[in-house]
Amino acid sequence: MQHTFLDRLSPDVQKLVKYIEGAIGTEIDVSIDSSRVGRGPDGSGILACKISERGAMLLVPMHDYFPDGGVVHEMLHVRRILVDGVPRLSENPDSPRWNCSIGATLTNLDNALEHLVIVPEEIRLRPERADWWASVIETTWLTKLPAIPDPEDQRRWALMSVAFLSLVLPSSAVVGNAEALLEKLDLRNDALQFLAAVTPKLMSKEELTRACFEELRLPTDIALFEYLDCQHRERREAPL
Repeated sequence: MQHTFLDRLSPDVQKLVKYIEGAIGTEIDVSIDSSRVGRGPDGSGILACKISERGAMLLVPMHDYFPDGGVVHEMLHVRRILVDGVPRLSENPDSPRWNCSIGATLTNLDNALEHLVIVPEEIRLRPERADWWASVIETTWLTKLPAIPDPEDQRRWALMSVAFLSLVLPSSAVVGNAEALLEKLDLRNDALQFLAAVTPKLMSKEELTRACFEELRLPTDIALFEYLDCQHRERREAPL
């Protein structure tokens, strides 16, 4: 990572960055992406990362916005995929059900699955991030979920959001709103069944994904597991 950015991080976050870079054998670049300006729960912008078998790039909205908590979050994503060897989801173009929107759907689903593991560690390392995520989940339950027009999509994202709320922020002020919406959508039993199915599988991305696909009523042939080996610059895929 460029020292103009690395030197602005707290010592423990610098250590995390250097550990990841040593493990993958390449530096993590930081790049300005102005499209990320004004986004996030407080409108201050959000970070993101691009990950491939060649390494990782951290995207920031502006040079002056480089918060420890946001960097920790993205580095945990990078560590999971490139160091721990956890697969991410990619679309299967050979599926008879393939369409042009599947890629974005799988990216969002994969991100949501990763957050069930990453965000608790992120909050442990940076407790103040709990407020940031509380704002995110509040917007989800009060604004985004009620506005989803397709009932099946609404069900899927409601169940994923239930998992995040229950496993990451169980004391959130929005719990009552979530319960009310689940009741309105007749999803209370589905939510309980979903939690029972996915909670024991959190330590295995493959098992967690399969459980989610079954409970979300998604066909497994639309997706592949993608494994990235940065040391050898290799990428391989496997069916779910």
